[in-house]
Amino acid sequence: MNELSVAEQFLGCWSIVATLCSLYYHTRYKRVSSPVEDVSMLLCDVVVGDVKAKFNGEIYELKGDNGLRFEFKRHPKSEVEID
Repeated sequence: MNELSVAEQFLGCWSIVATLCSLYYHTRYKRVSSPVEDVSMLLCDVVVGDVKAKFNGEIYELKGDNGLRFEFKRHPKSEVEID
C-alpha cells in the first residue's frame, strides 16, 4: 500500500483549507457587493435624471426601481458669522 509522504499530506490539507477559505470569502464578497451595486445604479439614475428626489417637508426621498429607498435631511444652517 502506498502511503503519502508528510509533504504530500501537508499539500493535500493546505489545498482543502485554501479552497474552503476562498469559498467563504467569495460568498462574503457577493453578499456585500450586491447592495453596493444597487446603490451605485440608483446614484447613476439620479445623475442621468431618470430618478428625481421628492421633497416631503424637511426630508428628501429617493426611491429606486429595485425597492431601494433613501431619506435625506438637510443639516441645520450653522450660526457662525464670517467677518
